[in-house]
Amino acid sequence: DTPEPATFEEAAAQSRANMMASPPAALRAAESAAALAEALTESEARSEALATAGWLQSEALTRLGRPGEAHPIAERALEPNGNIRAFILSGGKWSNFTIKRIGEFDVSDAAISPSGHLVLVERYFRFYSGVHLRIRAIPLAGIKPDTLADGEILLEADNGFEIDNMEALAITTNAAGRIVLTLLSDNNFNFLQRTILLRFYWPQ
Repeated sequence: DTPEPATFEEAAAQSRANMMASPPAALRAAESAAALAEALTESEARSEALATAGWLQSEALTRLGRPGEAHPIAERALEPNGNIRAFILSGGKWSNFTIKRIGEFDVSDAAISPSGHLVLVERYFRFYSGVHLRIRAIPLAGIKPDTLADGEILLEADNGFEIDNMEALAITTNAAGRIVLTLLSDNNFNFLQRTILLRFYWPQ
């Protein structure tokens, strides 16, 4: 058996090491990381550790087929300054970067485009204004460890358009070589919501 981690760093490393092969073990280690992060006394280090533990728990829950539990954890995994915490896995090593958070939007999905961009689907919902959607494209060349990344807003929409709770993204190229963004919403078995499939060409 893997020994119980004694520090936050050990727990986070265990979670990352088990994420692909054993999501249950990754989740246990991520929960240990969250508990150890709570005990940290330095404010900024504690906030960063809690954000990291939150993302690790979210990824493990998603791999276990429990995305409904993962989503609220992921939404809380923000930097102390409110930006979105993100990770890079390269050569078997993890590093951190942040994505500029604009307004009240949270990331619901992301995909890599053949154009060399990380494309984000962002959304937020408020009872007084309804559902909102944003698509943002961040150049991969600008994503580096310990940096703040931002990109071009491709689309913003609100209840005045045919959208709903958009939360899934696929990026493909058609026979003519044009990039196609496909978005999907989930009605969550709620008669007030709709399952919608949207497709957009992304001119280059």
